[in-house]
Amino acid sequence: MPARVVVIGSSNTDLSVRVPVLPSPGQTRIGRDFNRSPGGKGANQAVAARRAGAQVAFVAAVGNDPEGASAIEGYRQEEIDTRHIKVVPDRASGVALIVVDDKGRNLIAVAPGANAKLEPDDILALPDNLFTRESIILISLEIPRLSAFAAATRGDLTRSLVVVNAAPPINDSIMLSILSKSDILILNDGEAAEIFELIPGDTSRHSAATIESARFESPKIQSSRIAASALLTLGPSTVVVTLGADGCLFAEKDQPIEHMPAFRVHVVDSVGAGDAFCGAFVAALADGLDRRAATLRASAAAAISVARPGARSSPTSAQIDEFLALKNQENLDH
Repeated sequence: MPARVVVIGSSNTDLSVRVPVLPSPGQTRIGRDFNRSPGGKGANQAVAARRAGAQVAFVAAVGNDPEGASAIEGYRQEEIDTRHIKVVPDRASGVALIVVDDKGRNLIAVAPGANAKLEPDDILALPDNLFTRESIILISLEIPRLSAFAAATRGDLTRSLVVVNAAPPINDSIMLSILSKSDILILNDGEAAEIFELIPGDTSRHSAATIESARFESPKIQSSRIAASALLTLGPSTVVVTLGADGCLFAEKDQPIEHMPAFRVHVVDSVGAGDAFCGAFVAALADGLDRRAATLRASAAAAISVARPGARSSPTSAQIDEFLALKNQENLDH
């Protein structure tokens, strides 16, 4: 029987504007299309995992408002277990303000709203059947940091597989405490660099991660190798660093760090690509794939996602299969 995925994270409404070029500080850009859509890192990951074939329970907090009710109904339509979503009477549901340019790049600001009321006691009160040896716990960090730590700790104590998406990273020792309870860490190159700066002591020894075979890689990939090597010492046995158009790094303890190139697609909108990656990754693990194979499948899901508009553009399992078959055929043809 496939493992169950429990996603613990945020639920937001996304308000997005498309502009030709992202504004710099102090600039105003005249946009084109305005879109209102469901979002939030936790919600996007829950939907991505469900579409990729996993049985998903979602733990989050929403306001007692039309946005919260609409969000819950949307999760039910995706066949996600919503019984553990907290409805907060005195807070508005979370909102994300998103600006996307013609190259698919984005700027995002989040007002957490009810997400800030998902408290450690709420995590401790969750039923025991969510935290078992057969559970995969996916945690992202648009919720209170102590709640994320409580989730990682409970998962660790029950020997669930704890997957942490360190987005956005927490800039203090709580981040290191969360990682100490994790099995798998997923983050992008900027987040890896930020957490690398938090690691105490001399981190220069990790420069050995940029081995001879990597000396012709870009500075971004080389620095991400160094960060991945250091992050493996903090608790996770696997670290995946996503690199956008440069693919990702797959790092496991006592193994060479592997650079996995990105699938080439036309980028329409990169919002939510990391969430599509995380959701497809845990769904693949739940289906019995190993971590490297799950990373490949997650990369395919992210590639499909960026070729579509919107933060919740994650593909179905069948669409991932079709995409991978097409790419394999293209490789054979060349």
